[in-house]
Amino acid sequence: MPTTTQVQTKDSVAAGVSRSEPVGRAQRNARGRDAGIPPGVADLPERVRELLPDGVVDELLAGAQGEEEIVGPGGLLSQLTKRLVERAMEVELTEHLGYEPHLEPPGGTGNARNGSTPKTLMTEHGPVRIDTPRDRAGTFDPQIVRKRQRRFEGFDEKILALYSRGLSTRDIEAHLAEIYGVKVGRDLISRVTDAVMEDARAWQSRPLEDVYPVVFLDCMVLKIRDGGSVQRKACYLALAIGLDGERDVLGMWFQANEGAKFWMQVLTDLKQRGVQDILITCVDGLKGFPEAIEEEVELLDLDLAGYVLEWHARVPDWRDYYLSLDQTRHYAYMKKVLQALTFLRGPRTWILKSPQHCEQLGPLIATFPDATVAFTHRDPVAVIQSAITMMAYSDRLRRTSIEPGWLLDYWSDRVQRLLGACVRDRELIPAERSIDISFHHLNGNEIPLLDELYRRGGVELTPKVRRRFQRYLDGNPRGKHGSIHYDLQRHFGISPDELRQRFDFYFDRFDVQPE
Repeated sequence: MPTTTQVQTKDSVAAGVSRSEPVGRAQRNARGRDAGIPPGVADLPERVRELLPDGVVDELLAGAQGEEEIVGPGGLLSQLTKRLVERAMEVELTEHLGYEPHLEPPGGTGNARNGSTPKTLMTEHGPVRIDTPRDRAGTFDPQIVRKRQRRFEGFDEKILALYSRGLSTRDIEAHLAEIYGVKVGRDLISRVTDAVMEDARAWQSRPLEDVYPVVFLDCMVLKIRDGGSVQRKACYLALAIGLDGERDVLGMWFQANEGAKFWMQVLTDLKQRGVQDILITCVDGLKGFPEAIEEEVELLDLDLAGYVLEWHARVPDWRDYYLSLDQTRHYAYMKKVLQALTFLRGPRTWILKSPQHCEQLGPLIATFPDATVAFTHRDPVAVIQSAITMMAYSDRLRRTSIEPGWLLDYWSDRVQRLLGACVRDRELIPAERSIDISFHHLNGNEIPLLDELYRRGGVELTPKVRRRFQRYLDGNPRGKHGSIHYDLQRHFGISPDELRQRFDFYFDRFDVQPE
């Protein structure tokens, strides 16, 4: 099946990056404002430009720093400190009075709630204003923040941990016990834990806006209690700037280590909570993304528009959502990110490789009109049996059961949709800027095909590059690492010939041979 697209675009650097994608602020200012265009606004969709004043994106970006959003004055930590202290004091007052809020005192008389008193705590990250609950008798003495206590320090990482995903109830209880010290009993700690967990879960799962102009994805390492000991853990952060210009922390997630794969779960969580579009995703120097983005379409994961999630989880709804998208604007986003990534060092020619392009040829050629496209064709049965066998093996590790029938049905249908789109739209790519390469023509014939591909792309295949290609081919013959014997009939209940009948349209259109 077709997999490879070479895109040679002459404006990859000349188009510039007046703003928006993660490039240096000085570079944005120098290139955008000299042109007399409000930085970034011209590149935003019309519906968003109507909501954002000219230049607001640059102004917001200029003052946005990941750490300040967390620990700066008025940042996330201040907000969570207020939530934690007030929630804990409400539980303490309930224990002191002996009855729940909105109920009558036992016997109908006695001490009762009496509003609250404002108080400012001095913390390591600045002043935090809280409302301290009162009782009519004046006998309530909160323990988490005592009367006349003005300083509340040393708990930053513990508070962040309480409102992040990834900690057990026991660990949360241990963090609260350390905040309280030895002043209170275990029963109160348990009740406060329940109350804080309820509040934390509500905060973690709260609905999000449909569109965010800017989202920062960052990760920092904190010391967190885990099973009785304190360990260093990675805290994944999603910080956003909304259409109203207000900043918000969309979520925090704790994992043992920082790495590339967990970011997919972060983005999926944001999607499930309502996020439909992110105009600019900033991942400045972020560990994990260089390893995670192996094909350029994985950049579209940041724009919630890629098909990659299908390879990691069983999410048919995501497939339907992805196929319903008009990918033109998402490909425009990908091009802008590529321009940003290559702004300083180049290259002036990009090589893009992914099967996804085969079902998005319209958006591809609209976005990269000077592209040279190479389609590599292979027996769909060989592709499907390889994919579903690999997934069946991985299901043995991550699932309690394997469903061969589901894997066969889903991926046969998925490949049929992709190849159907490719056959339908193949003529959108001009013959002088495209080439079809059949798998059975490759063995021993690679260099002549490379010559033709480079010629159509207008790129010189230099002797040095030719030697490197040949050295790679000589050192990596087919079967170097062994081979896998597939048995579709035995493992998935269908013969290769039966499965191949679904793809007669593809064999009729291209020079493909059964394998």
